[in-house]
Amino acid sequence: MKKIPAVLSLLFFSLSSFTQVSLSNNTWYAHTNIPRSTDIQLVFKKDSFLILDETGRQTGETMVYALHGDSLFIKKISGLTPCANETEGWYRIGWLENGKNLSFQTIGDACPERVNFFTQLKTTGRNTETNDLAQRRTYMSPEKDLVAGINLYGAYELLKGRKSQPVIVGLIGHYDITHEDLKDVAWVNSKEIPGNKIDDDKNGYIDDINGWNFLSSREGEAVPRLQQDVTYIYKIWKNKYDKADPAKLKPLEKEEYGIYQKAKKEWAENYQYVPAYKLIKKDSAGFFEALRKIANKTSYEGISWANFVAFDPGQDEMMKAAHKALQGKFFPPRESITLKNFIQNFPQRWPGFMNYIDRFLDFYDLDYDPLKIVGDDPLNMNERNYGSPVFKPFTPEMTTDHDTHIAGIIGAIRNNGIGMDGIADNVRILSAQAGAGGDERDKDVANAIRYAVDNGAKVLNLSFGKKYSSHQRAVDDAIKYAAAHDVLLVLAAGNDGDNCDSVDFYPKAKFKDGKIAENVLHVGCSRTTLDSHLPAYYSNYGKQTVDLFAPGFDAYGPFVNNHYGYAGGTSNSAPFVVGVAALLKSYFPELTMLQIKKIIMVATFKPDINVIRPHYVDPALPPQRLAVLRNEGTLVSFNSLSKTGGILDAEAAVRKAIELTRK
Repeated sequence: MKKIPAVLSLLFFSLSSFTQVSLSNNTWYAHTNIPRSTDIQLVFKKDSFLILDETGRQTGETMVYALHGDSLFIKKISGLTPCANETEGWYRIGWLENGKNLSFQTIGDACPERVNFFTQLKTTGRNTETNDLAQRRTYMSPEKDLVAGINLYGAYELLKGRKSQPVIVGLIGHYDITHEDLKDVAWVNSKEIPGNKIDDDKNGYIDDINGWNFLSSREGEAVPRLQQDVTYIYKIWKNKYDKADPAKLKPLEKEEYGIYQKAKKEWAENYQYVPAYKLIKKDSAGFFEALRKIANKTSYEGISWANFVAFDPGQDEMMKAAHKALQGKFFPPRESITLKNFIQNFPQRWPGFMNYIDRFLDFYDLDYDPLKIVGDDPLNMNERNYGSPVFKPFTPEMTTDHDTHIAGIIGAIRNNGIGMDGIADNVRILSAQAGAGGDERDKDVANAIRYAVDNGAKVLNLSFGKKYSSHQRAVDDAIKYAAAHDVLLVLAAGNDGDNCDSVDFYPKAKFKDGKIAENVLHVGCSRTTLDSHLPAYYSNYGKQTVDLFAPGFDAYGPFVNNHYGYAGGTSNSAPFVVGVAALLKSYFPELTMLQIKKIIMVATFKPDINVIRPHYVDPALPPQRLAVLRNEGTLVSFNSLSKTGGILDAEAAVRKAIELTRK
């Protein structure tokens, strides 16, 4: 059981002194009528709470939870409810029929849709068998188990009796090296003496014991959150290109000018909301009063969206701010907007809206300058020795973390009876921090790649991406540097439902000069169901640009502070491939990383089925509409979505490696 933040303990009501059945590692069957009548499963793991479909195959919602007496604290990670990720809620657990069934009573929740879901839910019985099937499915065999897993169990059967060598994996990010399931796989720079403020190994980085953070000051103050790349590009090139004559620019400058103009347009489209959001954040009471004024001046019961947009709020600044804010992405346009219903229910959505505003302002507000902390020259792509060995700390209140989950999939200690089993059983994971929310700078990504390569990493995990690249050549050069040292880079394909053959997404294997990097793998996200829903609806794809798919839709793994749970996305698919690449290098060290890449590509499992082509669905839509759109779309051959047309297959890859090394 995890410690509940002290500030939240004030919310506790009088509690029962005991519970009849432990929530942890138990599953309850239930029936819901929201968003439609269906049977579901409520699965409580050690720290994660999952809502699965009747078969236990598809995840409708993933949360982390903690229990204090009979009070259940939950926080959303991902899922179908329209409340924002990280939205918290409190419920009282009611035990029925000696724990056979349970009920949920609301204490407090910022998500009204989730309140409606839990309060009408009817449990129909408890599964008395220990069931970690959802976790194990990703490691099962498509042919033997009829599950779109990576066949890891089969791979380890083939590896029995063989010896392995440790392999260094470079995680371009920062994970919890104190985690119970990861502390023994953390890379340690044995050539450096901790804390003596001397560059003992002469690599240019002082006291880099576990890695390096390119997003901190020399003293270790970390960048809290990066901006979107369009804002960064606008800032660094505004003075140079805002009034430039393109006819007088040199070829490289013309290229930068084109990027600048495109980024400036997208930044301006978002910046129009910044003044309104700043005012609302400063005066919440004034915002609610402005909503009531707007309602009084329009049709309180209902008004068409077009008429609402055309409504003149007058000269009142808060009226103008409220009118503008309601047109932003947090409130998707509808055929009609019922202001009465909206105003009555909005207080419950206020925490989510404020969280959205905070992120939005960090992303697009020019007054926010997170990189001032670093103190580097942002236009000097040859600058290497900035940052520090200090990483942003994980607070006790944190229950999730993107990179910790990724590290666990790659190499969490196997067969230790704790948490979960990672893919590779003999790795050391190095951290090279280049991101902090928002979009990564090309300069930091390039330097993180070089740092990991110089410190012996053979395969790198890059689970991030963006649609603009201000200095792509710097990243291209770093990828070439990795290739020269026989290092493989595994990249997440992205989560926009786009065809990467026709839409830019960075980093990528195609260099600025049109050549293709041979040491890069792009990974799409798949589910474990061998049906039309095999590719995640949000995964990017591309017959020419995405190499293969891996099951990251509902991947199980560790979170910070010894938590565990499920998360999904191409970010969670890439580490499956990294883990298998590291596994092959560990047991077959004579293979080059290019040979390992080819093995992984050749050895994929290729299901001959038609699937719903991935596509973007606005997460702000109502749940009923979301569910429909996510399950509708154009049917295409799964083979058409990637170069290989296949899914990662660890057993086939090991078998191929055995064949190659026998010759």
